[in-house]
Amino acid sequence: MYRALYDYNSTRKGYLTFVKGDDFSLLDKKHGDWLLAQNGFGEVGYVPATYISKDEHSSLSQVVKSIDRALQAIHYAASSTGSLTHEQRENLRSLTQHRENVLKSAKSEPRVHILNSAKSESTEKKVQQSISEPTRRTSSKRSAPPPPARNSQLSSTDISSSSSSTSTGSSSTSPSIRTDLESSRSSSSSLLSEDSKQNETKPNITSGTNSSLIQGTRNRNHLDDIDTESHQFSDVDVYGGGPEQKEEPIHFVEHQFEDVNSPTGNSYIVISRDDSETTVQRTLPAVQLSSSPSKNLQQSPSRFLKSPSVIKFESITVPGEMASDMVEQLREHTGLSYPKSCLAVEIVLGQVAARLPQMASVMDKILMTFSEGESKNEESSYDGKTLQDLLTKLTECKDDAQQRSWSLFADQQTISEYLDELLSILENAKSSVCRKVIAKNRYEALHNLVEYYQMETRVSLRMTLLKCFGAMCSLEASIVSNLLYSILPLELVSEIQNKYDNLPLLCYVAIVLSMILSTGEPLPTSLSDHITKRFIGFIFELIEKPPSQQFEDEASDQLIVVLLALNLHYTEHTTNPVMEVLADKGTVKTFTEKLLLLFNRGDDPVKMFEFQTCQQNSVMKFVTDLYRDKSTASLLYTNDAKVLVDMIIRMLTDLQPGDEVRTNNLILANLFVENSDYLEYKHRESEFCRCLHNILHEESSQVEDKNIVGDILDQIQDFT
Repeated sequence: MYRALYDYNSTRKGYLTFVKGDDFSLLDKKHGDWLLAQNGFGEVGYVPATYISKDEHSSLSQVVKSIDRALQAIHYAASSTGSLTHEQRENLRSLTQHRENVLKSAKSEPRVHILNSAKSESTEKKVQQSISEPTRRTSSKRSAPPPPARNSQLSSTDISSSSSSTSTGSSSTSPSIRTDLESSRSSSSSLLSEDSKQNETKPNITSGTNSSLIQGTRNRNHLDDIDTESHQFSDVDVYGGGPEQKEEPIHFVEHQFEDVNSPTGNSYIVISRDDSETTVQRTLPAVQLSSSPSKNLQQSPSRFLKSPSVIKFESITVPGEMASDMVEQLREHTGLSYPKSCLAVEIVLGQVAARLPQMASVMDKILMTFSEGESKNEESSYDGKTLQDLLTKLTECKDDAQQRSWSLFADQQTISEYLDELLSILENAKSSVCRKVIAKNRYEALHNLVEYYQMETRVSLRMTLLKCFGAMCSLEASIVSNLLYSILPLELVSEIQNKYDNLPLLCYVAIVLSMILSTGEPLPTSLSDHITKRFIGFIFELIEKPPSQQFEDEASDQLIVVLLALNLHYTEHTTNPVMEVLADKGTVKTFTEKLLLLFNRGDDPVKMFEFQTCQQNSVMKFVTDLYRDKSTASLLYTNDAKVLVDMIIRMLTDLQPGDEVRTNNLILANLFVENSDYLEYKHRESEFCRCLHNILHEESSQVEDKNIVGDILDQIQDFT
């Protein structure tokens, strides 16, 4: 065992950086002034001979512990990547061979006995004195010898040759190397002396691997010596600490690394400590890595653990919301949506738990930290801060009245970027984050955007704003209610009447207006004054007489959804302007055909959001309202009316008792028989009556359904 006398900082590959007090195990002396050694982190490299001295009082336990700790450090570096590099394999081979040599030499020596208290104290003082003497003689500190004349990194031949301590005779430095060393020693001694003086006062921390090594060494404060005793040398009594204190045996787990690239199929064994009774064996695939072992070691947890070989996964405490933080980091750096980021984290943690069963409990703890509700610090998240910043910038654009009325500079590109980023966050970020930010100050940012839409005249920006409003409507019902009572619906009504020739803009306007009207809430007075019969009739005209074929294919369906959503707000048939307009028109062929198609599918295009409080189907309500009055009951052609009867019979036959949809169909059937001319042509009368009788005699049928069926049968019998 050797110990460092001074700090040394090296910027060359293959040479170790260390601080005073670090321990080394010597592997090779063939280069004379430079010694091949390994430190407690499993790194193998050259150290200057003048900077280290042999610790005569180091016990066999400390030597073996240092080697085991080095083996374990390499194990951590390899387990983080899943394979061993060529240099790591050579280091493992040399360290394993060195450990065997140490144990063999220990077995050949006589047994070590306990020293008495006085000798122990005097020995301890001598050790401290021998370590502290170089510190007092800082003025006479020796400079490091010049490095060996070699440009390449530590080769596998050098490391493998160092595994045997009996090869010193054949490993002497060649004459050419000796000549280069002697010639360069005089020229570099002054420079090395200056470097060593700087290292005494203030370590020269360089970037890269070496600075991380120094910092890691300082953080650990020199790993505490843990007395170890292996079962492989149980016949040697090793005692450390003080008198009459026997070391407790430490059990080791063998971790096997198999070199699949080797033709001989060599395997390398890493001895690691295991406090539990169960031993775990792992085999890692030997995939060639591009990163160096030193970089992997910087991330190794063994640098910051008091005993890097002891990890009890069951006792690890996982910080709260750790999984949520991982999702946020993933979303910030990859741009994935929040649901996809959650899925990615779950997949990664699940794969780690499946491949490393001993870590499954930790992965489960991390997954359990997913916050099911809304977190308190969501506004300070990456998406929250970005969303607040964008809303502030757009508010500033709105407040710049001069720029809006008389443009002084071209700001369209800048505002477009703001709106695109705003739309991306609204669509991809966590919904609760967007809700909290938008709801601040009584939805002030939302109303600012509505005012900006009213002021903006550029079509491309207005279309992007409409997309943002649509994304906001999907967040919660309160945002839809705020937009309903804002000035935005009035602007959208005006857009439909005045800019229907702009087909893309009209489609977005119709979609957003139907979203705002989808709640079924009572219309505000200001909006009721603008949604008049004239406006409703204008929409029917656009549907029945589209300006172009493209308009009929793209815009007509969206305008029908607007009418269906608008009809939800009129609960009284006598004051329903939509039905009044239909009664005046007498026929709307295109509209009724599309209406029957939606009725047959059972779809409700107005049902856009899960949070909608209006449970009534807009299509069912519209068809039912048509047959509440004789003036609109004859709106359908006879063939279309027969198709409607077929649909009603099918639904009454398929639906179960107690289903609300079946009750609504019975109400529609009753109105259809009462107000239409069905009793004149009696389409499928026998099947219709049979279906009604089955409902009437069902034991589980509700009283309301039976009463409606009785009314329908009475009308048919009275007519016959």
